[in-house]
Amino acid sequence: MQINLQHSKDAAANLMQITEVENTDILCIQEPYTLQNKVVGTPNKYRNYTIPGTRSRAAIVLTNTHIDALLLTHLCRRLKV
Repeated sequence: MQINLQHSKDAAANLMQITEVENTDILCIQEPYTLQNKVVGTPNKYRNYTIPGTRSRAAIVLTNTHIDALLLTHLCRRLKV
């Protein structure tokens, strides 16, 4: 799923509800509301990927534990998330 949250905390919370209902495996988020390089509202069981030390303009959130996170981390850095 790809979505633009426009830095909204409420939109992030609603996204997690939709993610559960739709069984989404990978979230590609533009303009996430982040705190300490984590998308606000995502459960700890989900893996968050942003580039630390930068103003996050995008994030990848993995909800499926069977997906290879190393490949996504490389993609995230290559796209300069």
